[in-house]
Amino acid sequence: MIAAQLTNLDKTSAKALCLQFILHEYARALEIASTFSLAKSHQLLQGIQQLHPDLLEGMPMMKLGILRKLCIYCEALLENSQKGEELLNALEDLQVIVCRVRRSKHSAGIIFEKLQEFFPLLAEHFSDCRESEAPMYALVELRQRLNKHLGNRSIEQLLQNLFQDPLELRHVIAQGFSQRGFESFCKQHEVLFEGLRWTPSTAKH
Repeated sequence: MIAAQLTNLDKTSAKALCLQFILHEYARALEIASTFSLAKSHQLLQGIQQLHPDLLEGMPMMKLGILRKLCIYCEALLENSQKGEELLNALEDLQVIVCRVRRSKHSAGIIFEKLQEFFPLLAEHFSDCRESEAPMYALVELRQRLNKHLGNRSIEQLLQNLFQDPLELRHVIAQGFSQRGFESFCKQHEVLFEGLRWTPSTAKH
């Protein structure tokens, strides 16, 4: 699926699309794993199954889990940027940990902690796509969900390292969608930009 969507795209556009896909799956993974420390046994197993399904020998191929999808998108990211191997290594470690927790039913909180540690590795890739509307819009769209699990203003801190102010960010997103024929897109989603502020002491200069 992703290979077809990346066909005929330049490397920057392909990387931007990969980052958009990664962000959405990553947000889902955080939401699921954030419940593990207090989850009952059956709830924990259900969540783990969503992250990384347990395929028994002889079983037909099941729907891909979130971690495998993230691996696929990170592999595509690596192909289009020559960067991303550290993300794949982190995801491989996560899958091993998930399998260990599945067997033991203990220390499930480490999955959420490892997912949180994934974000700084991912954040390094956005500077190459600061002129691409897809990943920047995804950051704005998901910022409240991601901030909830990564820490207050984590997404704002990333964005203000890339843009002088929220107006510059909004201009990049609006211009990108306009060039694709969606001139009114940002106006229709103006609520997502409400409350988006930079912290003066750490704003980009």
